[in-house]
Amino acid sequence: LLRELPVARSRGADGVGLYRTEFPYLMRRDAPTEAQQLAVYQRAFEEFPDRPITFRTLDLGGDKIAPFLQGDEGTAELEDNPFLGQRSIRLSLAHPDLFRTQLRALLRACDGHKGRILFPMISAVDEMKEVLRQVDLARAELRSRGTAFADEVQIGAMIEVPAAVEIAPHLTKLVDFLSVGTNDLLQYTVAADRGNRKVAELASNYHPALFSLLSRLSWEATKAGVPVSVCGEMAADPACALFLAGIQVDALSMDSRYIPRTKVLLRGYELSELKEIAGGARKLATASEVNRFLHQNLRVPPEAERLFAGAH
Repeated sequence: LLRELPVARSRGADGVGLYRTEFPYLMRRDAPTEAQQLAVYQRAFEEFPDRPITFRTLDLGGDKIAPFLQGDEGTAELEDNPFLGQRSIRLSLAHPDLFRTQLRALLRACDGHKGRILFPMISAVDEMKEVLRQVDLARAELRSRGTAFADEVQIGAMIEVPAAVEIAPHLTKLVDFLSVGTNDLLQYTVAADRGNRKVAELASNYHPALFSLLSRLSWEATKAGVPVSVCGEMAADPACALFLAGIQVDALSMDSRYIPRTKVLLRGYELSELKEIAGGARKLATASEVNRFLHQNLRVPPEAERLFAGAH
């Protein structure tokens, strides 16, 4: 969020791995205009002028309903299962005018900066192709107006469903980078809501299926020369960070309070050792075994123990 950027910079962030753009939409009765959005995105670059900022397009739907997308009676259109319904990129593509307004604002804001645009919950190649078509249309609209914009902005797909991992060899031909949202990827993989206490134990960041998906994705992306970042609770978990570094994820995005401890931790290992740890974790069959194995390999420097207080 915008207010968090100065704190993130002070804690050693190398950029913004995921800037959430939907909150201005949630707080307004009418959709923000292109100019209003542009002003917000430009303020983000004022805080991080020389560092990359990855803007995630609207992640609405599910439990986030914007007032202006509600029905005529003032109530949201109900879906039997909103988390498997028209949310995130599906909602944006269903409202192309709204989508292109945001795209034009982002393209304008990124002009002269290290901005990237990330599209959430991609689950099909045709879906990604339609996203790219909408980006091209937004560019054409700006060009026809004679408005300056970033023509070479990097485009990314967010990997949040298992289907996206399976089609990764095709997605890597369409995008400049991939970003894994481990929170959603985990819950869609194990079919368990992390917020539901009755099944929360099933949604463990140490689940072998999640480790298998991430390993395969990283391998496919590396083969294609496409960088991969990971954001979500998993990236901030010290033990999981060992695994993610070991499968050669390019960047970790997390709450900025966890950045100092993660940097201290990973600097204490050689890459060859991290690869060996990741390989060992992949051989295990249960989340408890993975958890135990990674923590056995966790070395916290004595001078940094205070940074790890309360870590998993």
